[in-house]
Amino acid sequence: IDTRTQKPELSTLMGGLSGPAILPVAVRMIWEVFSEFGFSVPIIGVGGIYDADSALQHVLAGATCVQVGTANFFDPYSPLKILDGLEEYLRERSIQSFSELVGRAHRMMVRS
Repeated sequence: IDTRTQKPELSTLMGGLSGPAILPVAVRMIWEVFSEFGFSVPIIGVGGIYDADSALQHVLAGATCVQVGTANFFDPYSPLKILDGLEEYLRERSIQSFSELVGRAHRMMVRS
């Protein structure tokens, strides 16, 4: 709402939540779906992905792949930078396959 005019600024009167603000909500939803269904359904991680770390949060919670949205508006190269960051993460930890990370946080909870 524009405080000067006291009118809504959005033509639809309501806006959505996107960008980094939605990351914790998206990761929690992925966590819950993976907890219920495991590997029996593919999960696409969407929401708040803007770097390799945020993409990894989705994957570790159970996403089998991720989608980059809002970050593209700020940096059209963000998907390539995210991919480079993911490859670096795998290399640094001697992880052979990206699929080894899917849902790994669930397995780590069992070990603790």
